[in-house]
Amino acid sequence: MITETNLTLYQVIKKEYEKKKRPLKIITDWDECLMSREAFSHYLFYKKKVDDSITFEHFFKKFWENAKVVYRGHSPKTIDSGITEIEEIRKNNPEKCLYDEIKYFARNDLDFYNQSPFLSLAQDLLNTVREGYVKEIVFTTLWAKPPAGLKMTSEDLEKEGDPRKRRRFENSFGKLPQCTMEINIPWEKDQKGEFIEVSRADWIKEYHPDFDIFIDDNLNTMKKVRKNHGADKVCVIPNTTENFPKGCLLVSVNVISLKDEDFVYQANQWEQTIEILPKVN
Repeated sequence: MITETNLTLYQVIKKEYEKKKRPLKIITDWDECLMSREAFSHYLFYKKKVDDSITFEHFFKKFWENAKVVYRGHSPKTIDSGITEIEEIRKNNPEKCLYDEIKYFARNDLDFYNQSPFLSLAQDLLNTVREGYVKEIVFTTLWAKPPAGLKMTSEDLEKEGDPRKRRRFENSFGKLPQCTMEINIPWEKDQKGEFIEVSRADWIKEYHPDFDIFIDDNLNTMKKVRKNHGADKVCVIPNTTENFPKGCLLVSVNVISLKDEDFVYQANQWEQTIEILPKVN
């Protein structure tokens, strides 16, 4: 479901910068914020099975106007795409449709993130870095099993996460000195050696309590972040999310044509015109 709003992430960041009179620290999720993993995996499936002429911009809007998505743990799961043709296929063969094919694109397609277009929140972040409103952006992502065809050890994945996403980051925001990507490993061992779940909210509280703005699509994470940090922190949710928590800001999101090449060009241009702040360790 898309909730109409005229508020943009750019406006939120600029207002908070003017309020605090200093550049800001931002923590943001990647999937469903900078790129739409759920919509794009369904889009690839739709192109393969139904109509390969549809644009992702059109499909994205149609998908989020109708989809029913639930959060189980850290990740969203689409229980109904709202796309008639996809749901007909799912009805006839639900396991094949949802598990073997749609999930294949998201989890195993080696070019998944390279193909996926950026969303408008990415452009807003890029613009606010350029204008000096931001001192640091931490892009957080979960540890993940390696896609088929890539051999990586568990140690590699704990450091790097999904190599497809890491590669896209390095080719885009990773070009800018204000930006880092960190892995939020969703479990750790307790004193007894047993695995316990570590939520993203707990991870932020431990490693990045000094953030100013947090961006995520997961309602459960947002509620806990607000509980941990109070009203002094700004929590932002894309307007593809239903029933967002009280006190969070809903911002508009759409598909844009931002390319990796734009980051390289912009970074080179900025180095000639403004002082680039160093990375914050």
